[in-house]
Amino acid sequence: MGLTLGLAWGALFGMAFAAAGYALTGGRRDFTSRSATVPSRFEVLVAAGYGDRARTVLEGTAR
Repeated sequence: MGLTLGLAWGALFGMAFAAAGYALTGGRRDFTSRSATVPSRFEVLVAAGYGDRARTVLEGTAR
């Protein structure tokens, strides 16, 4: 009985606080949606000994 009552009170207070938060923000969301993620930089990992070759290949394609 105690567990059921506690769950009911928790659900009631959860709904009340969610409704209050929704009312205070006017229903607006607090984040901006993006359609794509665009990285600002990349890190390339290569095995030892292939660093110079990887750099050459990347410099040739980064035009």
